[in-house]
Amino acid sequence: MRAFLFLPLFTLISCATVLSGPREDISVRSSPSGANATLRCADGIERTGTTPATLTIPRKAHECSVRVTMAGYADETVKLEDEWNGRMWGNFGFAPLAPYGIVQIVFIEGDAQSRLVGAASLITAGAVWIIDRHTGAAFEHAPNVIDVALVRRE
Repeated sequence: MRAFLFLPLFTLISCATVLSGPREDISVRSSPSGANATLRCADGIERTGTTPATLTIPRKAHECSVRVTMAGYADETVKLEDEWNGRMWGNFGFAPLAPYGIVQIVFIEGDAQSRLVGAASLITAGAVWIIDRHTGAAFEHAPNVIDVALVRRE
């Protein structure tokens, strides 16, 4: 029974946060290489580099786009889509703790320890989801590899 008192510590293994982290690399390549790549997001985030470039942004950045420019070539812009990080779904491994916690708290007429175990189960089940959303690890951007073929201006 005492082992259940440590359930909230399992929130440290929120799947997306541990496996992906709160930041994401966006790779930008162009043909020809040596172009300027600028990544801008609605949150005021801006990153720049020269292709081939790796631009690192927070996963929770929204409405992002990458603009690739080079003298003598037409500009290209690629919009990044906000998506759910597939690794976040690993948190469903903790989902059975929620009904267990409700049963322990509401339906089992037990002692304070049973209610404590139920509360710890509910906290753990909810915390893993909240942590991934808070850190931004629940999200990712697509595409995260951008290849642009620049067209020469006439």
